[in-house]
Amino acid sequence: MPPYPDELLPTSQRTLDQFVNRAKAILADEDDEYRVWNFVTFMLAGREHVNHLEWRVFVNARQGFAAPPSDEYTIRRDYDSLLGISRSLPYISQLAVFPIPSFRETLTTSVHMAVKIQTTEGQRSVQLHKIPNILFGKLANRSQTRLFFPRLYVSGGLGRVPQPALKNLYNKVIRPTINEILPANVSHWPVSYEQAFSQAQDRQGQLHHHSVDVPGHYIQEFGREVIRRCDQDRDLKGAFFVHECRGTKDATVHNGTFEFDREESLNDLLRDYDTENMELGEWYVDVALEVHCPGHVLQWLEDGHRNVLEELFPNSSVARIDQMARSRALQVDQVAQLTDLAGFRMECPTMGRADSIIYAQIYTTDKSPTYQLHRGAFSAKSARDLYPAKIDRLRADYTKLGEVFGKCSGYGEHEAQDGNVRAEVRVRATRVLEVLHTFEDDFIQSNVIAYDDSTWW
Repeated sequence: MPPYPDELLPTSQRTLDQFVNRAKAILADEDDEYRVWNFVTFMLAGREHVNHLEWRVFVNARQGFAAPPSDEYTIRRDYDSLLGISRSLPYISQLAVFPIPSFRETLTTSVHMAVKIQTTEGQRSVQLHKIPNILFGKLANRSQTRLFFPRLYVSGGLGRVPQPALKNLYNKVIRPTINEILPANVSHWPVSYEQAFSQAQDRQGQLHHHSVDVPGHYIQEFGREVIRRCDQDRDLKGAFFVHECRGTKDATVHNGTFEFDREESLNDLLRDYDTENMELGEWYVDVALEVHCPGHVLQWLEDGHRNVLEELFPNSSVARIDQMARSRALQVDQVAQLTDLAGFRMECPTMGRADSIIYAQIYTTDKSPTYQLHRGAFSAKSARDLYPAKIDRLRADYTKLGEVFGKCSGYGEHEAQDGNVRAEVRVRATRVLEVLHTFEDDFIQSNVIAYDDSTWW
C-alpha cells in the first residue's frame, strides 16, 4: 500500500548537518537500486526506510547552530529605491521621453503604494498598478517615470491605456508642448503618433522603441505643460507622474550610526532631482539594514518576528505591534520548508502610520544567485513542465540549479557564497534620516542564526 501524508509513523529528528549528510549517503549508495527514489522521498517528503521500517524525518534547523559571533559580523545601511508621486518633473538632468511607450514597461505588479482617485463608485484608494499607465521617460540607468491616467481606471481592469488615449497624448499633448517650449527641437520628434508607430514597427510587426531627450533646464517647464494639456482632455484629465529609482543599494552603502553618512548617501540618491521642488510628503525611500558574517549564510528566526516588528516600528504602541503580528497583511515566507526560518512582507499604510512606513520586509540574500525578473532556468516550475515536450528543459534547468548551488558551496575552485539578512522599510522621505540606524548586538543574538556556507548550500 503506498504511503499517504498523514500516516502515523515513528519519528526521527535531525540537525541540518545530519539531514544533509544522510541525504548524501542515500544518494551515494550504489548497491541500492532504489537510491534515487529513496533520496527524493527523504528530501521532499521527510520519509526514510531503515530496517524495513518507515520513519518520518523532522529537521530541527536551530539545533547545533547559533547566532553570528558578535565580533565577526558587520552591519551596513543603504537606500534601495526611491518612489514619488507628483504632477511635475522635479529633475535637473535630461529625461529620455518615449513617443511610443513600451507596453512591457506598463506597471502591472504591486509597488505597495495606493492613491485616492475619483471612480464611478466615488472616491476610493486604488493600488497604483491597477490604474492605467505608461512608461513616459527614463532618467539615467535606474530611474524611470510613468504617467498615470485615473480617468481611465475601471475596476478589475488591466491598467492598460487604450490606443485612442495614446494618440491624443502624443498628438495633443507631447508634440504641441515641445513645439511651444523647444521649437528648434521639434524636428527631432515624430510628426504624429501614427507616423511614430509606423516608424517603430519592423516587417514582423515588432515595435522598437526609441526616445528623444528633453534637456534638464527645460524639463520642469515641459512637465508642467504636459499636465496642463492633459487636464484639457476628457480621458487624460487628472494625470500624474510616478517616479521610480530602483537598485541603488550598492551605490548608497553607508554606516547608519553616523548622521553625516546618512545625509551624504541620501544626497547621492537624489543627485538628479531638484529637491526644492519636490513635495517630499509624496515621496518614499526604501531604507535597509543588512548584516553580513564572513563564511556564513545568515537567516531570520521565525519566532523572532515580533521582536523585528518592534525594531522596525519604534514609535508604534504595544497594541499596534500585536495587531501587526496577528494581521493577515503579515505574509510569512518560510525558507526551504524549514519552519524555524522565515522572513516576512507586510503592507502597512495604516498600521505603520506612527512611523510613516507603508511597507516592510525582512529576507535573506541567499536568493540572489538564482533570482530572475525574467523567465529563465530558475523560474518557478509547474506540473506542466513534466510533460514529455518540456521535461528535457526541466532537467536542464535543474542541472543548472545544482551547478549554481555547488559553486555557492565552494565546490572545487569556487569561492563559497555568503548570505546576509536584510530588513527594509518604505518610509516617507521626510523621515528617512530617522529610521533604521543600526541593530544592537542583543537583537542580532536573539533573532538571527548563522550557518556555514558549505552546510547551507
